[in-house]
Amino acid sequence: MVKDKKIRLSERVFNKLLDAFNTLSGYKGVEIYLFGSRTKENVRGGDIDLLVVVPADWDSSKRFKFKIDLLREIYKRLGERKVDVVMVSPDGKLYKEVIGESVKLWSC
Repeated sequence: MVKDKKIRLSERVFNKLLDAFNTLSGYKGVEIYLFGSRTKENVRGGDIDLLVVVPADWDSSKRFKFKIDLLREIYKRLGERKVDVVMVSPDGKLYKEVIGESVKLWSC
């Protein structure tokens, strides 16, 4: 995937995130989006907010395992950088509120 000009991540951080995401390609039906301050040109700094859209049929234990696996892989590559991961299903209220301001980074 090529870095979208609308996102405020360095090429290095963007590529490290993609590396982390790619280690999780065994999970199917997942999409990861960037949202929040890193999608706004006129805002400086900010943490990395990731919206992770998982299939509606995933139970809470599968969601939790994916989130832990994702955070571990990101930590291996980026260290203690502030990253927030929000897990949603496509039929959820939060998904509908946030998806319009989000930029898709990855899917499997």
